[in-house]
Amino acid sequence: MNRKGIFFTLIVISAISLFLISYTFYKNYSDRSSTHDRISTLNTFIFSIEENLERQMFISGFRSLFIMQSESVEQGIYIQNATYSFNELFFNGSYNNIEQPIMIGATFSDIQEAIQQKAGKVNAQISLTNPQIHLTQTDPWHVDVVLDINLEARDQGNLVSWNKTQKYISKIPIKDFEDPLYLLNTGGIVTNKIKQTPFNSFSNGSSISNLNNHTLNRYYKASIQAPSYLNRLEGSNSASEFGIESLVYIPQLSNQGITIQDKSVVDYIYFSNNNPVSCRITGMPSWFKIDQAHIIEYNLTGFENSCS
Repeated sequence: MNRKGIFFTLIVISAISLFLISYTFYKNYSDRSSTHDRISTLNTFIFSIEENLERQMFISGFRSLFIMQSESVEQGIYIQNATYSFNELFFNGSYNNIEQPIMIGATFSDIQEAIQQKAGKVNAQISLTNPQIHLTQTDPWHVDVVLDINLEARDQGNLVSWNKTQKYISKIPIKDFEDPLYLLNTGGIVTNKIKQTPFNSFSNGSSISNLNNHTLNRYYKASIQAPSYLNRLEGSNSASEFGIESLVYIPQLSNQGITIQDKSVVDYIYFSNNNPVSCRITGMPSWFKIDQAHIIEYNLTGFENSCS
């Protein structure tokens, strides 16, 4: 009987042990599976947040540039510091301490609130801290909105967390923006929208039809001698590796009763106190003059005459 009892006890102990091992394995597997699912959910959520953040930065940047340009023309002065003004608009929704209704839904607090609402739907907590934002250019045809920020996300069950400091960049095309240089120097009477020239060459043998069309359509070309868009917004004529320039179409000014100057029609020279030696160009209207440095840049050597 004792042997039977011992044998029965061993069987019971073995069964219990097997059950405990199986349960522990299942529980660990279940926990790992649950954690994996939450990690996957949180990663997908973070990815969507980052995409949305860049879209929101684009909206904020576009609206802010529009406000800065409009206010600059209305006040008749250039923006002193585009990044400083952008920070006020992005974080406070105001310009020179005056609330801007167009910024409703596009400020940093609006972005935070929208993100937190989305986080609640996936049982996550998210915070954006230490934001630093500025404007810059890395090519002639876009303004970059650059945001450095710490992004932290956490599952409400504290199963997983995600934390990193990240740089987000949203590129805003300046195509069809109005050039502040024209607006400020004509009292807002003459505007010139930025349109990239389709021409790579402005003379071909004895023909300068490309130059004529470029001028007539008031196109812009990239030039390292010229100021960038942000330079123009701040009233600086300093050369930039991301500079752009147009050739002033004089009839547009004279038709508005604006006094005409007899000087190079390169825009940042024309609207300045600089007056370098300039030449008329054979085949172009009599009002067209261009300085000697740009004669080389536009490949017009041999077409110049009547320099003064």
